Amino acid sequence: MIDKVVNIFKDEARQHKLIKSFFYNPVYEIGNGNEPHPVFWLESPIYLRNIGNIGQGIEIDLNFTIQILPSKETDEVKCETLAFSTGLNIIEHIKQNNLLEIKPNWTALTLRKYYDNSAVAVRFSLTVVHPNITNLCLLNEHFDTDKQFEVKELINDFDVNPASNCTTFVNKLPDFSIPTTR
Repeated sequence: MIDKVVNIFKDEARQHKLIKSFFYNPVYEIGNGNEPHPVFWLESPIYLRNIGNIGQGIEIDLNFTIQILPSKETDEVKCETLAFSTGLNIIEHIKQNNLLEIKPNWTALTLRKYYDNSAVAVRFSLTVVHPNITNLCLLNEHFDTDKQFEVKELINDFDVNPASNCTTFVNKLPDFSIPTTR
């Protein structure tokens, strides 16, 4: 299900005439200078929440940004307008093609000098609804009541017996004479 959501946004970004690259990564990787702009950045993590009394669906909260680098021809306000328009186009295209149910309470936030590359961006936060993917008829196929965890040795077993040409003094405390002042 998560892969389906990511792939829908990736495909929308690929199809949009303005977007040159797509990333699904954590926020701290934004602006590393390796992205062809304009960028569609789907932020990781994605939050999932059960809805309905009997778990009929899953609400998915996600954030994405449309990032554009300003130039001499496009100032920051024009970049913000273009980024907002692009994100809005993608949201409406998803809704129009019934790819996902997008709740109408999405928000957008304009950002300037966004991360290290000084991009202008608009960050969209939205909630999509997806049916619960669990097939209750096959639920018991995922469980084995006789299964046991494999027990592995956690620490390598070392031979602690001293060699025959070695003497070990076991009753002596170590003598540390470390100076603490000059």
